[in-house]
Amino acid sequence: MPDPTLRQMLEYAGKPVRDFAQMLQTSLRLIEVAVQAEQALANGQARAQAALQKAQELEGQANQMEADIAAQREILLAPVRQDMARLDGERQAVQKRLDTERASLDEERGRRASIIQALEEQAITARKRSEEQILAAKQAAKVEEERLREDLQRLRNEVDEAKIAAERARTDYRNIQQAAAKLAGR
Repeated sequence: MPDPTLRQMLEYAGKPVRDFAQMLQTSLRLIEVAVQAEQALANGQARAQAALQKAQELEGQANQMEADIAAQREILLAPVRQDMARLDGERQAVQKRLDTERASLDEERGRRASIIQALEEQAITARKRSEEQILAAKQAAKVEEERLREDLQRLRNEVDEAKIAAERARTDYRNIQQAAAKLAGR
């Protein structure tokens, strides 16, 4: 049997070595955690920068879309205005012709009534047709404008989401920094 004193001396001598080994393992774990925190911090900064750039791009797209909507509205309204001017000219021509017909047919009352009625029906039909065309063009312009507004709103929503994501990334970055500082403080 070994000497009990020798055994006791060996146990006392092994304890500092075990404590030192445990301290080394703890230090290595803390270094690994710090390296991981630095990597997470770098990833968070890259994501924040990408989100900010995306937000700026979306803001630019929203501005461009707004300009496109205004230009598209003008493009859609230009033919309507031309049609209105043309139809107004046609209406004036029909009105002028109607007045001329009335004056020339004043002596022939019987025929005048039927001719005037026919011309008035043509004018009403032309007016209805022109009003329907104008209404259809306005509705088409309204639908297109609504679609463009929805696209603009969608882009604005994406910009808002990108801003929220950027703020989350900043918060994550701050939390990672705080966690790294706590780990480094230990």
